[in-house]
Amino acid sequence: MSSASTPVPVSPKTADIRIDTHGDLKLIITTASGTARFHVNSGVLCTASLVNRAMLGPDSPFKEARDLAASSKSGTPLEVRLEDDDPQAMAIILRILHLQFDLVPTDPATVDEVKLYQMAIICDKYDMQRALGYWFKQWVPQVPIAGDGLFRIAGPKWLFMAYAFGHETMFTKLSRELMVQCEVTGDGRL
Repeated sequence: MSSASTPVPVSPKTADIRIDTHGDLKLIITTASGTARFHVNSGVLCTASLVNRAMLGPDSPFKEARDLAASSKSGTPLEVRLEDDDPQAMAIILRILHLQFDLVPTDPATVDEVKLYQMAIICDKYDMQRALGYWFKQWVPQVPIAGDGLFRIAGPKWLFMAYAFGHETMFTKLSRELMVQCEVTGDGRL
């Protein structure tokens, strides 16, 4: 059973975040502010993501999978460095995947657009739409079905987030409006 350290969102200065105390994998994210090391269970990641399963699964031909098998035998978690991932967004995602829902922010006001966008990037990068789509719908207010101007208000980031998290209603509304109503400016912008 996994054990959680704190409900406070992780800061990049936090050195060691134990999502799963018996985890066989350490995900390391280094930013300008510091380094975050997440102790996690590779089986959970493989279940949530075909990308992770391809890289870390028992039948994987990749070096990381062979290294994981060797490190599991020695009892030492494998360290994998992740490039360009946001540590705060990753902390929320890892808590969701490891079923630590009591440590996941549920109030839509506490998950801002920047954090949602960073989570969408991770969700898309690791193909975790099925595992995370429900949460996106909890954080995002209902999308108006009628009315124009939604894309102008929401913008391309929301179109990407709707795609990454599998929010069909929002994606359909935003993409339809983009196709029908948006104009290209002289400098090539929408």
